[in-house]
Formats: sequence, structure tokens, C-alpha cells
Amino acid sequence: MSDANKNSDWTIEKARELYRTNQWSDGYYGINESGNVSVFPTCDVTNQIDLKVLMDELQKRNIQPPVLIRFLDILSDRIKKLVECFEQARKTYDYSGEYCPVYPIKVNQQRLAVEAMIETNGGTNLGLEAGSKAELIAALALASETMLIICNGYKDTDYIKTAMYGSRIGKKPILVVEKISEIKEVIEIASGVEKMPKLGVRVKLSTRSEGRWAETSGEQSKFGLRISEVVRAITLLKEAGKLDALNLLHFHIGSQIPDIQIIKEAMTEIARIYVALRKDGINIEYIDVGGGLGINYAGSNDSSDYCINYSIADYAEDIVYALKTVCKSENLPEPRLITESGRALTAHYSVLVTNAVDFSRPNVDVLPSRINPEFKMLEDMLGINRNLTHNNCRGFYHDIVYIYKQAVEGFRVGIISLEERSEIESLYWESMRKIRVIAEQHGLRHREFDQLNRQLAPTYILNFSLFQSVPDCWAIEQIFPILPIHRLDEEPDTNCVLADLTCDSDGCVVRYLDSGGVDETIPLHSPREGEPYYIGFFLVGAYQEVLGDYHNLFGATNAVHISLDAESTGGYKITHRIKGETIEEILGYFEYKAGHLIESLRHSMESSVDRGAISVEEGVRFMTHFERAFTESPYLND
Repeated sequence: MSDANKNSDWTIEKARELYRTNQWSDGYYGINESGNVSVFPTCDVTNQIDLKVLMDELQKRNIQPPVLIRFLDILSDRIKKLVECFEQARKTYDYSGEYCPVYPIKVNQQRLAVEAMIETNGGTNLGLEAGSKAELIAALALASETMLIICNGYKDTDYIKTAMYGSRIGKKPILVVEKISEIKEVIEIASGVEKMPKLGVRVKLSTRSEGRWAETSGEQSKFGLRISEVVRAITLLKEAGKLDALNLLHFHIGSQIPDIQIIKEAMTEIARIYVALRKDGINIEYIDVGGGLGINYAGSNDSSDYCINYSIADYAEDIVYALKTVCKSENLPEPRLITESGRALTAHYSVLVTNAVDFSRPNVDVLPSRINPEFKMLEDMLGINRNLTHNNCRGFYHDIVYIYKQAVEGFRVGIISLEERSEIESLYWESMRKIRVIAEQHGLRHREFDQLNRQLAPTYILNFSLFQSVPDCWAIEQIFPILPIHRLDEEPDTNCVLADLTCDSDGCVVRYLDSGGVDETIPLHSPREGEPYYIGFFLVGAYQEVLGDYHNLFGATNAVHISLDAESTGGYKITHRIKGETIEEILGYFEYKAGHLIESLRHSMESSVDRGAISVEEGVRFMTHFERAFTESPYLND
């Protein structure tokens, strides 16, 4: 702890409470006694990695921020936890049907991530889910002959044939029918020389989810068959003599399901559909409950969009119990269970760490050096500023706003000078700062005062693109845990706003976690001259790595894969390093060829030399710089 904080009552425990690490981390992240974030890839305190020390080591290897750090052991541990919870539920309720976790690769299609999940699943027989032809090709190539491949999404002839051929070479694809036309096409293709693959039907349940992704559920959802269409599909299969191919019942009630009651209702409904089909002589072997297993982004136990009110164990128990109860009452065999829990498996394993490159405070401390006695607006505002108290600050707030608006209007029509507007503006912000301080000291809560917190907050400019690395933070204002990865043994001294490098006003984080819930600012530390300040974005392993765009031509960041290794210094090793995209690579995606661009720059350089605008030596130096720029990262260098 620094000397400045030795006499403070600040503690590491207060840091944990402020950033709610115990609530959202599921045991994978914490704050150690050095004030750094620690990573516990197996939720075991004996296996921990100091994230600040790791960043320092990466810097020595010239791996510059922003860097995406993927902890492969967390992937393995998440799969293990999911399987253990289902196995315990099966044991508790004497459930005979086997359980198979399936990973939907759309959640994170990075090859190394998918391969790591397959390789580190600990014998759990993890399956894969594919929602497009490209994903299906990848799944067929990566999956072993014992792994299920759930084929979701809309399908054309090529998709269906790809699954069929995969079946013929020993893979285990199950084609999940999303619409009646797919049944007809499968039957037509299989009626020739092709062999009918195993089939499933996705059912649109009446049960609806809640929250951000509610529209993906219910009878109006995008995918699946209504009950009447399920009956029609069965009729078509019977008429074609292919009913024995149907062995899976599928449903999906939305991503990041917030409330366990929704899961209970859905399981009761699908169980009754299963009973009806089995009694009709249809040999349904699997029930696939789809995705939806949520995680606690916000670290609370309510059922808001980014929280859940249940655990993995609760989730498993409710699924198993519902099916066991119905099957037992109807004297029917208990089906095998499949889940497609992508978010819950991958979100925790990835952390984006970046550095602050600038720190700006609002200009709130520059008061007018002199007052023109004829400039009454300024005189009135200065009088208000001098007489602000907790008893009058709300009324004076509105007076100050009114005067400021009048001054701006006066400037527009030319009766107030630029210098006078500058003096009014400085005093306006100083008065607002004073009002905020008074409101905080006296516990005054008004909507206007709450807005001042963000308006007066200093801004940390971070070396990353929000649109590339954490796109859901921008697109749907999703909450992600954000905190400094070091200096947590010091009390944060200012509430800040985080902004990225892009030339876009939307490139700011607008919602942050704190000890009281969600706020518009984040408590951080003031910068120190010559020292880096690292900020971590956590729980970004699901969707964020594959949804990013190239706004301002900022591309993929550096990435490293970390695995525990007791024999290595620090207890870990870097298993893979993936270099971030260069400017040349990014430009190439948009048809800007490096050779053409360099030649155009060279032509401009030669023309400048010919005109005498620059020397030959300068031209050579400029071109060396331009050519080197193509090989560099679009992000800022230290």
C-alpha cells in the first residue's frame, strides 16, 4: 500500500465490495492483498495468476495492449461444473437419461477456443451446435465420431446434404427442423440415393422469456414449428416411411434467461409434448433444451436483464425434476438431455485489458479574472456562486441554467463577445461542481443533481475500440464488469467516464457496476506520471470476440491463451499468441491494396520533391515511415 493510503481506512475488502467482484466472478476473479486482480482458473486459491504481473510479462514480450487474455482452464472448469451439476441432479432424482452438454460455436467461433473446449472437456463427451453451413463444416471437421452435432438454423439443399454426408463418414449430426419446407426437402433428398439422417424438431413453446432477449421466445419467435406444424411434420414423415429418423425434441426460450420460473414453465410444457409424442409411437430419444443458461453480469440476484436469480445447480435440478416427474407419472422412459449453454461456458474465460492513454478533467476551476460591471449576467452568476448553500442550491441551479442559456443565445445574436461567453461558461461549470459537492455532503437527491455526476466526470481515454472489442456495450448497453487490475489497495479518488479511441460520440461506456448497483460513472484512480493504468473488461468471452466491427478501421487486438502450469514461473504458460491485425490487413478487407496505396504516396512524395517543397532526404524519411505504418497496429503505442 502506498504511503498516501497507509493512514486511510480503505481496505481490500472495500475494493471487493465497490467493484462487486465476489458477486459476478463466480470464483474466477478476485482482488489480492497486493491490490491487483487475481485470476483463479479452477476456482482454487492455490492456482492463481496475478493479472497485473501477467500484463507486465506480456509487455516484456512486446505484446502491447489492448490484449485479449483467454484462460483456457476456465473453459474446462465451466464444462466440468455444468456436467457435475447435471450428474448430481440425475443422482438426486434417480434420472436414467444421460446428459450431454453441447457448445453452440456461434457464441465464440475462434478455432483455438473451440478446440480448447473439445480437448479440455475432461471426457464429458461435449457436442457442438452449428447454425449455418460454415459452422457445420467447422463442426464436422473438429468433432470426433462420438460427439453429437446439433444442426440448427435455416437450411437449404447444400446444408442438408452436408449433414447427410457427415453422417455417412461416421459423424453424428442431428438435423433440427425449423420449418415445414425443410421436412419436405429432407424427405425428397433422402428418397434418392441418400440415407435419411437423424432428425429433430424445434417446437415453439407458448412459454416466453423476459428481458433483453424475450423476442426470441414464445409462439412468435423466429425459429421453430408451432404445435400444429409439428403434427404436420410427423404426418409427412409417416407418409414417407421415415418416422423412425425423428429422435430429438428441441426448444429454445431465449438467451440469458433471468428468472428460474421461466425454465420451470418451459420444462413442464416440453415434458407434456414429449409424453404425447411417445404415446403416439414416436421414439424421441433426446430433449434439447437449447441455450439460455444465464450468468450474473451485474452481480445481483434479481431477475433483471443482466442478472439471474438461480445457479447452475438450480438450472440442472429444475430441468431434471420436471422431466422425471412427468415421465414417472406416465410410465415412460426418461429421455437423454442436451443443453446448448454457450454464454455460461465461455463468458468468464476471456478478459480484455487495455491502458489509459489520456485523462481529461472538465474545466471547472478557471474563474473570471475581472468582471465588467456592465456585464450583468456574469455578475448575477458570480453572486449565486458565492452564496450557494444546501438550502438554496436547487433553486440556484435552475437560475444558473437559465442565465447560461441566455448568455449562449446572446452570443448567437452577437451581443455577447467570445471572451464574455468564455467567462460565463467557466463560472457555470464551477458553480455546477460546487452544487454537486454540496449535494453529496448533505445527501440531496434530485434528478438534476444526479445528472451532474456524469456531466462533471473526468474522462479516461482507453486504448481500444468499444465497437470492436465490447460491441454489446455499445449496441444494447449491456453491462460488463469493469475495474482497474491494479492499485486496488488505494481508494479511488474520482468518478470517471470511459471513452475509446474512435471518432464517434457513442464510443463511451454509459453503464457501470458499483457497490450500489448500476451508475453512469466508475470510481477510478487519478493517473500517475510515467505509470501505466490498466483497465480490465471482464466476462467478454461470449459473443464479443466475434461480433466486433471495424469502426474507424480498428481491428482485432492482440490475444494470448494462458494455461496453468505448475512448472513455469508464475504458475502459468502462454500456449498461443495471436497477433492483432495490422493496418495493412485491415485496409485489405475493404479493398485497399497496400501496394497501390504506397505507390500513390510515393507519387505525391516525388511531386513534392520536384516542386522543391521537400528535400530528397525528407522524402525518403517520409516514405520509410509510410511503409512501416502498414505493418503496425491501428492502436496506440506506448
